[in-house]
Amino acid sequence: LSTLDPSVVLEMIADSLKAVVAYDSLTIYRADWTMRTRRALVARDRFAEMILQHEAPVDSGLTGWVIRNGEAVLANEAHLDSRVMQIPGTPDEPEAMIVCPLQISGETVGTLNVSRMGGPEVSFSRDEFELVQLFAAQASIALRNAEAHGEMITRAEHDALTGLRNHGAFQRELGEAV
Repeated sequence: LSTLDPSVVLEMIADSLKAVVAYDSLTIYRADWTMRTRRALVARDRFAEMILQHEAPVDSGLTGWVIRNGEAVLANEAHLDSRVMQIPGTPDEPEAMIVCPLQISGETVGTLNVSRMGGPEVSFSRDEFELVQLFAAQASIALRNAEAHGEMITRAEHDALTGLRNHGAFQRELGEAV
């Protein structure tokens, strides 16, 4: 992971979680506090394309509640929870859901959402809830590290005074082009 691309790291976390906690859908959201919106970075779902294209207000729905309050939620009857917001184009069906905050330096920057579709037989246990929270903590660390790495690369490639790309960045790009 030389580039530490946040989406690659988060995809790896999604794969690892699937081996421990069975789920039908997993979405990792990133909050944009400047624009007051949230957008999916990773979606493992039969409607993944719609989920990745959808942008929502940062504080809407159950995901927004978790972002606002910084608390994980286990909603085994999520379809009955008044806080749940349906993504346009996806079916309204019974589901069990876990939503955990992703936090960096005490600030909630997104969520890890995991769900199972179906009736009461698909409920998550308390142990699964705790495991997903542990994975969310790891996703937070991975996201923080990947973003810090990206910032360091940007600093290394740009002149501090002018903000322009520096000689080293130019030489590397020239070498790649040749």
